[in-house]
Amino acid sequence: MITYLRDEEKKKCRELWEEAFSEDSASFVDYYFDKVVTYNRILAMLEKDRVYSMVHLNPYDVRVRDCVWRAEYLVGVATSGDYRHRGYMGRLIRRALSDLRAEGMPFCFLMPAREGLYEPYGFTFIARAQEWVIVREKDLDRVQVPLQSGMENPAVASWLTKWLSEQFEVYALRTAEYLQRQQQEIASERGDITMLLNDGEP
Repeated sequence: MITYLRDEEKKKCRELWEEAFSEDSASFVDYYFDKVVTYNRILAMLEKDRVYSMVHLNPYDVRVRDCVWRAEYLVGVATSGDYRHRGYMGRLIRRALSDLRAEGMPFCFLMPAREGLYEPYGFTFIARAQEWVIVREKDLDRVQVPLQSGMENPAVASWLTKWLSEQFEVYALRTAEYLQRQQQEIASERGDITMLLNDGEP
């Protein structure tokens, strides 16, 4: 049975997540199932109360030139080992895309393990993640962005949005809420967000 899981059912996905994404730390998985599943949607295939195939739809506000759209980021696409090669992933992806189309969502996006994996469903490759190397670190001041509650670091969000708008035509909006979620995720992997200042400017 293909169904969207009710909030109280979402934790049933954790076993499959840990099987499929064993590289994720326990602290990250704790964060994901404590925080992210409270606002996402999970389309799953169930058998006797067990989730054996799933796709998570995580909402983001995405700016495309002058428009802002709510778009789903597809993550956690997985099928349990003893159910693979039966076409279940394809059925879930097609159902999710059909539902999003019916909702009027203009696009969705994902980061695949392999670029060609989702091409049969109409996805196309758009970009690789950029990597940056600090070459003049001795000239820069470091400022750690503190984790706060509620509305957080609007100045940082404003600077990020300005910088992104000058570099890209499509990007996820960096709101204070986005930054707070990002910091919680990074903290789950024992990381932090640090601003580098050059003559006082980010």
